[in-house]
Parts: sequence; C-alpha cells; structure tokens
Amino acid sequence: MMKRAQAMTRALKPVTAAVATLLCVMAAAQAQVAPPTAGDVQRSVLPPVAPVPRAADAEAVHVQKPAPAAPSASTMRFQVRGLKITGATVFSNDMLTSLVGDLMGKHVTLAELQAAAQRITDQYEQAGYAVARAVLPEQDIVDGVVEFLVLEGRVGKVSIDNQSLVDDGQVRRMLGDVQVGAVVHEPSLERRLLLLGETPGASRATVNLQPGAGTGETDLGFVVEPGARVSGQLDADNHGNRYTGYNRVSSTINVNSPLGLGDQLQVRSLITDEKLGNIRLGYRLPVGGSGLVVGTSWSMLRYELGREYALLDARGSSRITSVFASYPLKRSLDTNLLATVTYDDKSFEDRIEAVAPVASTRKDSQVLSLSLNAYGNLNTGSLTPATYAAAAVLSRGDLDIRTASVRSNDAATARSDGGFTKLAGTGNLTWPLSTNWALFGSAYGQLASKNLDASEKLSLGGASGVRAYPQGESPGDEGYILSGEVRYTIPLRPVQLAAFVDAGGIQINRNAYNASADNKRFLSGAGASVTWAPLPTVGLKLMVASRLGSEKVESEQDAATRWWLQGLWRF
Repeated sequence: MMKRAQAMTRALKPVTAAVATLLCVMAAAQAQVAPPTAGDVQRSVLPPVAPVPRAADAEAVHVQKPAPAAPSASTMRFQVRGLKITGATVFSNDMLTSLVGDLMGKHVTLAELQAAAQRITDQYEQAGYAVARAVLPEQDIVDGVVEFLVLEGRVGKVSIDNQSLVDDGQVRRMLGDVQVGAVVHEPSLERRLLLLGETPGASRATVNLQPGAGTGETDLGFVVEPGARVSGQLDADNHGNRYTGYNRVSSTINVNSPLGLGDQLQVRSLITDEKLGNIRLGYRLPVGGSGLVVGTSWSMLRYELGREYALLDARGSSRITSVFASYPLKRSLDTNLLATVTYDDKSFEDRIEAVAPVASTRKDSQVLSLSLNAYGNLNTGSLTPATYAAAAVLSRGDLDIRTASVRSNDAATARSDGGFTKLAGTGNLTWPLSTNWALFGSAYGQLASKNLDASEKLSLGGASGVRAYPQGESPGDEGYILSGEVRYTIPLRPVQLAAFVDAGGIQINRNAYNASADNKRFLSGAGASVTWAPLPTVGLKLMVASRLGSEKVESEQDAATRWWLQGLWRF
C-alpha cells in the first residue's frame, strides 16, 4: 500500500498548484480536518507524564538536641516581681517578655518557671531556630526578679564532606557563607541543602546539627552525596498522532556536572513508527550559590504525513532556540515556588511536494514567557500529606508569516500574524483518603488575546487531555480540560488502579471569522487505568477511555473507545 502511495506521489509531481488545492480538499475529506502543520506536530512531542512519580524530598536537616531538663520536683514557691531576658538577638526582649508576662505577681514553683522557659523555646522553634532554647541559669533571685537565658544556637565548628561530582568551591557557594558565631536557622539551611541535593552531580545533601564544645554552640557537619555522571530515561508509548505515527520511542540522556560546576548537558530525542523525528540539545548552569540557573537549548523536528495525507507528499520541519533563567523564590520540604523567564525563537516550514512548483509555507515566531511553578505538600490531618502542583505562564510573542500568499490569506481570515498574548495555567492535587485510597484532580486552561498560530493552540484530545479522543483532537485558541480520578493502591503490591472522568471545552478561534462554522466544542469521556511500578525506576501504565455524549472524532477515523499504553525506565 505504501509503495502504491509513493508511486502516486511521484506521478503527481508535474501537476499545477490548482491541483494541489484539489488534493488537499480530497485528503481533508477523507480525514475530516485540514492536514497537520509543523506547529501542530511540535505540540505533540512534549514529554509525557511519567507513570513513575519522582521521590519526595527527604529530610535534609538532622538535629541532635540536648535532653530537656527534668521538671523540678520542688514545691517551694516565690513571688515573681520582675523578668529579665538575656542572650536574645533574634527577637526583642519586649517580645519574649510578653510570652512569660503572665508570671508577674504570681507565686510560682520552679517547674512553672521551666514551663515558661519552654514557651520561649517554642517561639524560636516555630520561627525555624531548631537548636535554640531558653533555660533558667543558676541565679539568686533578688527582689523577685527572674532571669531567663536564651541560648540561640550559634555555629561552632563547620565541616563539609563533599562526595559529589560538584567541585568544592561550588558546593561552598551553594551552602552559603556559614560564619562561626552566626545563629543557626533551619529553613535557611534546608533551602540550601535541597537546592544542592537536586544539582546535577549530587543526589542528596544533609547536615547534622550537634551540640558544640562551647555553651550554646552547635557544630554543623555537611554531607553531599554523589549523583550519577550519566542519567536519563527511556519512554515508549502510543501517544502519537495518526498521521505522524501513534507509536513513539523517546530518550533523555543527561551528562551531569561535566565541568564540575553543577552544570548539565542534556540530549532528548523522539521517533515514531511513521516519519517523525525530534532532537533537542540543552545546557544549564548554576550562577553563584543562590539557586539561580541559566540555560539554553536547541531543537529540530522533521515530519512527513502519512495515511490519508500520504498522496500530498506533505512534510515539514521546526527549529526552536531557547534561553532561560530560573530562580527558586521558595524552596522547602512543603512549599516551593520557582520563577522562570524564557525566550524562544521558533521557525516552522510546511511543504506539499506532490505539486510543481512545491507549495511551501514559512513562519517565524519569537516568544517571551514568564512562568511561576508551585508545588508541595498540604497537611491532611493524617500520616500521608496531600500533594499539589500548579503553574501559570504569561507569554508575549510575535508571529511573522513569511510566505506572501499565506500571509494574505491570513489577513482575510484568522489574522494571526503579528503580536499576541497568551495566559495558560495548570494544576493538580492528590488527596489521600486512607492508606490505599486517594482522590486526584487536575485542570488546565488557556486564554488568548487573538487568534493564534497552530503552535500556540490547545488541543482537547490525547493521553494528557480528554483520553477518549486522539492526540490533537479539537485544537483551539482558548479552552480548558478538567480531570478527576479515584485511585486505589493494592496493599503490598506495586499496582495502582484508577477510574477517571475527563471533560474539556474549546473556543476554536478567539475571534470567529466564519459565521457558518461552529466555533466551540465540548468533549468528555470516562475510563480506567492500571499502573504497575515494580521498581522506583520502572513503570508501565495502561489506560482505556470511552467517550461520553455524541461528539465523534473529527481528526481521524472515529472510535468510541481508545487505549493508551506507556512504559518508562529511569536510570
């Protein structure tokens, strides 16, 4: 069949541009929609959501506290006529005095004074000063004045055991300037250690806080564990498009800290069982020790359309060059916020070579984006916290349609040429109901200032959208996708079962230009999935979904039920 199609293609070379239009109409009639473009294909090669979740952050700060003093058994009472706080620099004396001010004028025991000192200790702990404590020093209580001594936990000795691929200088920069005599602040240490632990070339960073030799001193022992020189993952799935190949294999190879700076060189590739190939080269580098990272990437995609569009000999390519800078505004075990600025320079070309002269379309696009990514844990009152992730991306871009005839047609229809603004947001929440049961919900939405190019649109269908419809179904400028799942993890088995419902709505064109065409569409579906993860680095996920309602598939042959399969190996 393929040879016959190729023979037809060669025979069609000498036809005119008018025949090219007729061929497009015939092919579109078979497929029900216009042929995919390089922009459509580019959207389809985004990395899939892995069936094996990333491990949660582990505790980075280990505190060895001195044993608390035993409550005094003395029943002797004396009247408190004054309070004195010494040793405090983090909080004002007035603020700390207010915590124990209820003692004034009372006849109290030594145990009650110890309980009051604990209130001062609790204030420090709640503010992140984990080794600070308030004590009652040996004293002669004169005129009823009681002294509380605050030992804020100042840095004594500092040692660093760096076993990672990141050189000692960069490790010291990321740990910050830990000065002997400075007050130990756990959240500041936690931030630095979590950022260092996720740096390429390191796998984990911890610190042990131990009582020092001097009164109120704390010794810090840092340990930075090594990461792999080469890491990555292999994916195989059927999440592709009918016309460029359902079945896909992708790989990501990371070379970690090649210069000893916590930098990373990344190569990502994807191929399908049809004629689609994509490669991406990226490099990132930490700047200083604050968590700021800068990077750049270059990607190239080439495709040929098959199936109903094979007779067009349609093919195309896209190239994207990007630079970015990211900074963690907040980094902790439970709350994280990352800001990223990205500039993309994009180029797209589509060709129909079954005609003479060849019908070609060229587009260039430059996009500046600001994104905020938040993720973390929520206290549910149980042993297992809820987890969340959310992101918002504001983009400002400029589309330049380089082909005169296409630009002229666009001016009379979509008017996508020129500047545009887009706002996209996404979020998900996993809420545990018990040890084995959990609820999961996700949402995605997009708004646009005008009609967008295909590369900037949102599609409802696909393994990450309304799963009862194929990848690329119902693209549009504005829309939303909602999903809800009930998940059950089989006890003592690496298997998770889920039932889900998906729904999404789309506005095809932000500004409608064809009054006779329907400009909105709503899709919904329901199904079930099973995820098998025998190892933390290996996962297999199968999903089956059927549509709800009467909306049929338009982007390819109609099917009421759709199967999705994905496997992953992380190394």
